[in-house]
Amino acid sequence: MVDCYVVKFLQNNTKLFNVIRPSELKPIFETIDLDRPLADYDCLLEEAEVFYTKHDMAFHLFEYATRLNCPVVISAIAVKILISGINTSMDT
Repeated sequence: MVDCYVVKFLQNNTKLFNVIRPSELKPIFETIDLDRPLADYDCLLEEAEVFYTKHDMAFHLFEYATRLNCPVVISAIAVKILISGINTSMDT
């Protein structure tokens, strides 16, 4: 489920970042109701997409390689999803 959103982010983002001003984000974030729990994981992921991934920087793009941070390696993302999903504990 989460992996579909990650794949969607990686495939659909063709710019380093979404040029949106804080003044444009404010009304979007004001719609969050912290007193109302979300119904299910699909709602959670949809909300995360609206408030986070839609506006996040796309560090996996080749153009980002010239920036200060290291670019994201897509295979590392896949492994992180696998590890976090299984929750392997290496200390036991």
